[in-house]
Amino acid sequence: MITEYQSNVITFLRAVSMLLIIFCHLCQVYNNNWAWALNIGVQIFFISGFLYGIRHISDWRIWTIGRFRKVYVPYISYLVIVFPMYAVFHRECLSLLSPAIYLFDLQGMYWVEFHP
Repeated sequence: MITEYQSNVITFLRAVSMLLIIFCHLCQVYNNNWAWALNIGVQIFFISGFLYGIRHISDWRIWTIGRFRKVYVPYISYLVIVFPMYAVFHRECLSLLSPAIYLFDLQGMYWVEFHP
């Protein structure tokens, strides 16, 4: 079981790795070679997510519903905001299948011209 101290350390690592990833992407935009060094944030974030996820789950049904609320509901809310904006400002970037592809997270199976 992860103690509160360990949880705080993992949360700190996740925050640091998030900043490294943001700075990595900024360096990529400006073609700066530091992007290669800052890319370590992805691996740290991945490992810290694994460590953070080591927990005893007593009821999988409640856990699954909680994860759905925590991850998928904000994702759908984001899509509800973004798709109308693209429909107004960048209609040429959308196809008829775009909302369904993004709603069911099938981007890897179809090439879509929509890039939020």
